[in-house]
Amino acid sequence: MELRHLRHFVVTAEQESIASAARILCMVQPALTRSIQTLEESVGAQLFVRHARGVKLTAAGRQCYQDATRLLQEAAQMRNNAVRASEGALGNLHLAISPQHAWLPLICRMLGQFRDEHPLVTLMLDMLQSGGQLDGILRGDLDAGFMFMRPRRNPSLAGLLVHEEHLVLAVPENSPYAKSPPKRLSELSGEPYIGTPKASSLHFNDFVEDEYRRLNFQPRIVQMGSNFLVMLGLVAAGMGIAVVPGVSRFMHPRGIVFHEVPDLDSRLELELVWRSNDDSPVLARFLDVARRTCAEDGVGERDWARHREGATTSA
Repeated sequence: MELRHLRHFVVTAEQESIASAARILCMVQPALTRSIQTLEESVGAQLFVRHARGVKLTAAGRQCYQDATRLLQEAAQMRNNAVRASEGALGNLHLAISPQHAWLPLICRMLGQFRDEHPLVTLMLDMLQSGGQLDGILRGDLDAGFMFMRPRRNPSLAGLLVHEEHLVLAVPENSPYAKSPPKRLSELSGEPYIGTPKASSLHFNDFVEDEYRRLNFQPRIVQMGSNFLVMLGLVAAGMGIAVVPGVSRFMHPRGIVFHEVPDLDSRLELELVWRSNDDSPVLARFLDVARRTCAEDGVGERDWARHREGATTSA
């Protein structure tokens, strides 16, 4: 049994005439008759009875017509789905984002625009810190992620700059530093400090430790937070101070005061990161939307290049 046999049978059933069906199918009548006989042999039942004006479905033929119509529709849908999937208009996209950046207007617009343009793509979004995102992308569990500190020397990763910010100091509101912020970060050496495990964000931690050495800041770690929101909860509970991305000022528990410390001025780049050899059509469509959205806001790959050139020149 082949799909062409089913198409021949359905057209014949609808025309109730071998001759009319043959004309529609651009076939000679003997060939159409043989096709229907082949289908009857496959089914094991007679599908038509002949009469003076044409053919009429038997009881088996009526059931076969219902099933054949459904199968042909499903086959057509299968072909359409395959074409859409090859073009990236149908499929799955698995992304991740750090919890504190999920609300950023640019990213919200990016996701909304993608949904509007590609409603048949199933979008999954996980909340993960940069370390977990990096592992997921390299394993192939994630298609892309919005993260800090993409390893620049890893050629298997590519990135698009979507947001820049500075580090800020978070202190409990009853701390003496709430009203009298330090002029240098080194003034806080020895203060109870909330840190993050290296496993949660290895490259970010390396960056922060380099900054601390540059600024001669020696933190006294008393507690670890698995992500920035947990760290802020510990700060609000009065357990210590923390240095967190500036975006934290817009999503945090009560009881925290934030300060920009003058010498803590290095930039953080939040990038959309993906595997450079990933040929997923769905990912390609999302990257197109991402680049357009970033271009509208004046950020993206070119801005990252200019920032790096400026940093090299000033150094």
